[in-house]
Amino acid sequence: LPTPTITAVTPIVVPKDVGDTVITIVGSDFEDTATLSCRFGATTIVSATYTSSSEIECTLPGTLMASSAEVDIYISNDGQTFSIWKRRVEVLSPLTVLSV
Repeated sequence: LPTPTITAVTPIVVPKDVGDTVITIVGSDFEDTATLSCRFGATTIVSATYTSSSEIECTLPGTLMASSAEVDIYISNDGQTFSIWKRRVEVLSPLTVLSV
């Protein structure tokens, strides 16, 4: 199987306290396999939803966002060999309104 390439992710910024967030990943060489997956950071691997050979979706776990400021995303068609190229999602703390 080819190693996928990531060219863009949406959204690129997510609020820290929203819970699980679906990330749309655009790129090339995505395969509709049972082992199509996303890796967030070094160790969190989740199944991907295949949309087309150039688009998939993965759910970024809220528990991971609670402890990170940025999360790197990698893709694998076989669940073992992940993309060399990565994209990053920035996790922002909620804004606090001090006055109106």
